[in-house]
Amino acid sequence: MNLKKNKLVAVLVVSAVFILSGLVLQAAAPEEEHTVEWYLDQARPYMMLSCESAWDLAEQDTDKFVELIGKISAVSFYNHDFNIERLTSLSEEKREELTREFYEDIGEFSRKNPRSLLAGVVDFALVEAIAKVTAEEQKND
Repeated sequence: MNLKKNKLVAVLVVSAVFILSGLVLQAAAPEEEHTVEWYLDQARPYMMLSCESAWDLAEQDTDKFVELIGKISAVSFYNHDFNIERLTSLSEEKREELTREFYEDIGEFSRKNPRSLLAGVVDFALVEAIAKVTAEEQKND
């Protein structure tokens, strides 16, 4: 991940606006045929990967890396009992901003700490996103 760290951050930021809204909504709002256990099973193989090893496992392909983040995100949504409707009630502009910030947080932390567990980084970024949604809701009340 050495010289490619900055490229990873840049690609994640650019991809974020287009991907996370659908990805997180998909991951967090499981189709009726999928159970919580199914989502946990999808994420389990990736939960112990570092940011660096996850990037390598994804063959340094941003789409694959983002897909992996989506699998881990589902676990974080479940762990925090985050109501996905809170995201869908935001304007598209706010969701895009939140998406960008989510991936910026992941990219920045991964760049600074490539040996950190990606699951922890994703969880941290999601908690930050939840805090922003909560602040937005309180501002609107």
